[in-house]
Amino acid sequence: MGIRFEKKTKLDWIRQMEEFLRLVIESKEEQKEPMKMNEMEQAYQQFFNRERSFFQRHQLSEIERLLHELDPEQIPLLANLLIQDGLMHQDSSLLANARHVIESNMRSTGAMTLADYEHLSLISNALKS
Repeated sequence: MGIRFEKKTKLDWIRQMEEFLRLVIESKEEQKEPMKMNEMEQAYQQFFNRERSFFQRHQLSEIERLLHELDPEQIPLLANLLIQDGLMHQDSSLLANARHVIESNMRSTGAMTLADYEHLSLISNALKS
């Protein structure tokens, strides 16, 4: 019973995070008003129990510690949130940390998905401009 509850809770978390990211991406693609800064800050707090400023600092050791605390399913969603936030608010530190999260996840899993490759390309292009 406890395992089912934990699994259901994890799936609910993933669905909520995916829904939030869908809203962020839709607002950007439809050229609506971008998400307000406080909405992004609430997302970091709600989904990762960290403030947005935590991810803006370049203290990779702290981010690595957080990655070890997260479930493997949460890490790509964190990277995606960092990417969308970094692109939306033109924040190179968030983009650099998103790249670190993706690369760290690739090292730990030994796998790279097409989405990882696409995200790394998107980050590189954004950091060049």
